Parts: sequence; C-alpha cells; structure tokens
Amino acid sequence: MTLRIEIDGEWDAADFATFFKSLDDLHNYITLVQESTFYPEIGRVSAYGFRHGPKDARYRLIVKRIKFSSPGFTDIIGLASVMREIRELIQFLILFISNREDRKLQREKGKLEIAQLRLGLLRELYEIEKESGRAMPLDAEKFFSLKSNSLPDLDPLITAALEGRIKSVELKGEDTIE
Repeated sequence: MTLRIEIDGEWDAADFATFFKSLDDLHNYITLVQESTFYPEIGRVSAYGFRHGPKDARYRLIVKRIKFSSPGFTDIIGLASVMREIRELIQFLILFISNREDRKLQREKGKLEIAQLRLGLLRELYEIEKESGRAMPLDAEKFFSLKSNSLPDLDPLITAALEGRIKSVELKGEDTIE
C-alpha cells in the first residue's frame, strides 16, 4: 500500500536522509511486532532485528516518488497493515502539533513536548503489540522501560512535524506488497 506524506518548508539532504531512516526504522519495528513470535517460556521475541533490516523483500519500505516543491510530497510503499499504523502515528503527531494554542511556549517547551510525543508513541506501539497478541506479558511501565532502548529513533519524524514540514499523511490503494 502507498502512504503519501505531504511535506513543506525547507529540507536539505541530511533532513531527507534522517527522515527516511526514521520512517524505515519505524516500518521495520512495526513489521517486527506484527510478524514476530513471542515465546513466554523464555521471555523473548523471535524475528529479524529492525536495526539491520528485514531480509525478505516484501518487508522493505520503498520510496516510490518524491515531489519537492512548496508544498510537496513523498510516496512510500510497504505492507498495508504497516502503512496504516505509520499513517496513524504520523496523524497523531500532526494533530497534536496543530492543536497547540501558544506558539511562543513552543520554544520553551520543546524538550518536554518531544518527551511527551515519545511517550504517546510508546503508548501507541504498546497498543500495537498488545493488539497483535505478541506483546510481552508486562505492565505498561515495564514495557516502556524495556522499549526505550530498543525503539527506532523517531526524533527526525517528530522534529519535522514540530517544524511544520510534515503537513498530512494519507493512504493510497495502489502498489500493494503481498
């Protein structure tokens, strides 16, 4: 399934590199959650490591198109269920940011907002794992402390959303990966 992310503002090559790396890590993480098997007797999840990327081509995140103008967009292709989850996470970021009332406090609360967004994303990822039936049998607090060291780096996504460079995200029904 294709996911379109509308972008705007000033981007340089490093911004795009970290943005796509963050999307790829998030894609691989959600794929890991959906495709892995939890073994309660040993307390481990068995699957490929998301930092090294999946081996099977159907699990790859593909950049189909980038149109950079003001505004522009990028289309990425991946597994439909994973693209839906990524869309929901990015929509969460956009909605959270667009509902802020005081732009002046934004500068002073930047670090706190990033921590809150990370917590919100952790909650979303916890729910994804819980719904998949593959979540470790831990309470949320233990889950968050274990995951804080193994989650993909989402700061480039959060920063791009905070700076208003990600405008929207939508699913398009073309280019499915089976």
